[in-house]
Amino acid sequence: MFVNASAWADGAPTLAMDNFTIDPGTSVDVNLKLVQDGVTVKAFQCAIELPAGLTMAKPKAVNGTMTDEDEEPTKPSVAFNEEGNTIAVYSGEGYPFNADATNVLKITFTADATFQGGNITIKDISISDANNNAIDPAAVTVVASTSSAPPTPVVEGPALTLEFEGMDENGYARVQQGGTIKANIIINQDVYTVKALQCVFDLPEWLTMAKPKAVNGTMTDEDEEPTKPSVAFNEEGNSLAVYSGEGYPFNADATKILTVEFTAIASTSTEESANRYDGGVTLKEISFSDKDNNIVEVPDYYAPLFYKVGVEDLKANNASNDIYTVIGTRVNNMTRGLYIVNGKKVVVK
Repeated sequence: MFVNASAWADGAPTLAMDNFTIDPGTSVDVNLKLVQDGVTVKAFQCAIELPAGLTMAKPKAVNGTMTDEDEEPTKPSVAFNEEGNTIAVYSGEGYPFNADATNVLKITFTADATFQGGNITIKDISISDANNNAIDPAAVTVVASTSSAPPTPVVEGPALTLEFEGMDENGYARVQQGGTIKANIIINQDVYTVKALQCVFDLPEWLTMAKPKAVNGTMTDEDEEPTKPSVAFNEEGNSLAVYSGEGYPFNADATKILTVEFTAIASTSTEESANRYDGGVTLKEISFSDKDNNIVEVPDYYAPLFYKVGVEDLKANNASNDIYTVIGTRVNNMTRGLYIVNGKKVVVK
């Protein structure tokens, strides 16, 4: 997204801003410029009107924009009212701005996840010259517009997802009967600072799971050393709680926070094995606790997992001419592709 500020002076001082870009979930420092246009300015004030999703911190004065009685560089004082984003900039000692002063304030703007652009207005501008005459320039409009590229996707709140390891080129994960497959539990905190989470794993009847393991370095202790959360796991209901006994939050850049291993229960029945191809793992009843101990409920997440029937499993039924795909799906007819019939691979071109 672009934020574009335009200002000009017709024989009178005014305020301006440089162009800048800002994406949802980020912050950026912007210079507020004083255009003196030949006038000696002692002070100014204004109000900043912001679009939805954009906030600003108290502006910081730039040193060297004024000179004190000892000919040393100095800076003005800044009075800031957060309620209306009003700013007053002045020297308590009455120093004027230097003639070449331009970037007089630095403002940090922050866009939340909902920010999609809009207009910033620098309004109610009043400038005092060296003789304490008040000059009231026109308001300055800062235009926030969408770039030619698609906007950054907005994440509607935090999320917890599961990603199987070893997925194929089509994004499918497969597990052999009696075999295991590992997965990573991924957290997206969005704009939240998460301290703890809990969820339930909903598994197909042919799949079991081990207790998840916490990944080190996802939290930081009081000595600034990397640490990891504790994991409480109830095997009976596959329910999980992840937290720090010391109350540490997850680091802002923490993503992969847990690893878990799933096992496909072996079956002696070829028909039963072949009917297992459509399974998956659902993370449900997900909730996060933020840094203020508020509970944030998170939507369920489903990760598909395909049960792969091996050639040896199908050889047990040598008398059968049943046709299976390579992922164990039983079909009536063969079109183009690779199939398994009586334990042998058959290619149809």
